Amino acid sequence: MLPWLAWAACVWALGYAARRTVRRSQVQVAPGVVHYDTVALNEWPAAIVRPCMYGRAYRAVLALYDVGIVVAGLAMVASLAVVLVTCCQLFLRVSPRLAKRDAIPDAAPLWLTPLVPGVNLPLRHAAALVPVGLVSQMLHEAGHAVAAALHHVEPLSMGLYVFFPAIPVAYVQLPEQLRGQRARLQVVSAGVWHNAMLVLCFVLASSLASVFWTDAQSLRVSAPGPLRADVPRNSRITALNDVPVSAMPPTERLYAWTRLVHDTPWPAEPGWCIPPATWTQASDACCHEPSDSLACFSSASEQRCMLPLDIFVHSTRCHDTCSQGFCAAPRDPLARLYLDDDLVVLRGPFRGLSQTMRISTKQLRFPWIYLVPEVWADTLAHYGAYLYQLVFMVNVALLLINMLPIPALDGSAYLQHAMGLPVPFHEAYDLEDPAAMPRPTGQRLLLVIQGTTCILTGLALVGSIWVSALPT
Repeated sequence: MLPWLAWAACVWALGYAARRTVRRSQVQVAPGVVHYDTVALNEWPAAIVRPCMYGRAYRAVLALYDVGIVVAGLAMVASLAVVLVTCCQLFLRVSPRLAKRDAIPDAAPLWLTPLVPGVNLPLRHAAALVPVGLVSQMLHEAGHAVAAALHHVEPLSMGLYVFFPAIPVAYVQLPEQLRGQRARLQVVSAGVWHNAMLVLCFVLASSLASVFWTDAQSLRVSAPGPLRADVPRNSRITALNDVPVSAMPPTERLYAWTRLVHDTPWPAEPGWCIPPATWTQASDACCHEPSDSLACFSSASEQRCMLPLDIFVHSTRCHDTCSQGFCAAPRDPLARLYLDDDLVVLRGPFRGLSQTMRISTKQLRFPWIYLVPEVWADTLAHYGAYLYQLVFMVNVALLLINMLPIPALDGSAYLQHAMGLPVPFHEAYDLEDPAAMPRPTGQRLLLVIQGTTCILTGLALVGSIWVSALPT
């Protein structure tokens, strides 16, 4: 139901936009796609750059877009490296399966992994991912239009394709009036350069957050959710199980918490030495029927039901055997949260904690802690960090994918202009016809690079989806 509602909303919104700019816009609806095209915005790029079209300002802006040429070239090298490494990773993962051998344990994550909502991306993120992706694409296409306006070239039209259910693809059409290799490279690379500058702005803004926040030297509970009775807000978690998170850097602290809330197996820990009387008097009923208060502990030969909090508070640690008692470890998934002056035991699975309980590694600095309500600051920091992650992920993906030398992407035009090839060169001809028009060596090389990149990228995308669907 939701995909159809999203599709209907997109069709209505684009139709409404077209009616507001009658005679200058049009909307075409086809099965699975709606196309919006307009010339109403063609004058905007020239109006944006008009204040800096003269003197030093003009030279400074051109130098800025020269930097974009270098960034685009580096992005092309990085994107090709990502595709090649992903293909190598896929070969190493798939070859043992084809040879009917065990898969490689602890394989590193693939460098290129498509995000499929509902498969490897929770659906709740799609509502935020679509507008962030649309704005990032509009900024990308605005880069092409603004760079062209610096060379007195006006767009033919601008528009948007929306594929079912709500996948936007923005574009800008430019005439082939640019003269000179530098101007063409500036226009082609301006899109990814705008994406790179947006990422840089968010990184700088994130670094300025240190003015308001400082390290909490622990995992601070900024929103306890349903656990507020046991884990109050602003509680500080100093250790997770046997891991002293207070002695870790912030990134490692968050990684330890992420392992917990994603039910990632922890390294083996020592057991607990349980007195003989306590062990022998306990039953094993909860090992067969789950209990809310008791947890199943396993020794070398037996299982017993224990109150986990009593065991964790009053028992000593052991390895395999105890001098007095039984060395046992919990069979049930339990997590020990060591707070400042308390111990809280949680029963797994823990995956729901990531949605109900917010954890931070920072706290407000003085004097902000007395000037700003910490609830507001935590909420703003939470959604700011979420927006930062989305913007960073989407714009880096646009930067790398667009610079692949594949036809219809910026990378192909960038490589063509960098090689100094004529524009256009895509006349139709028969490869098997001896009388076909000969092509210069540079054009043949470009076709080989484009074809090879298309094949490798297709293998990387299809292979990564296939591997993610294989049973572990």
